[in-house]
Amino acid sequence: MRPYPPDYRERFAEEEIPVGYWGEPEDLAALAVFLASPVARYITGTVIPVEDCGGISSKAGLRSGLLATPPTV
Repeated sequence: MRPYPPDYRERFAEEEIPVGYWGEPEDLAALAVFLASPVARYITGTVIPVEDCGGISSKAGLRSGLLATPPTV
């Protein structure tokens, strides 16, 4: 993770991540539990994208300029 200040990361999440916050390990854990359960028995051969929207290649971040000029720490 890049050393962006907390206020910068919070603003980025609110403005650029569709759900408005950074994902937590629990967000992925729920998906893993579901996929391992009998309820998901008919799901095969698929890709479920999980995107953090916070990488430097994020189109949203580059479009807004938030990631184009990182703050000095």
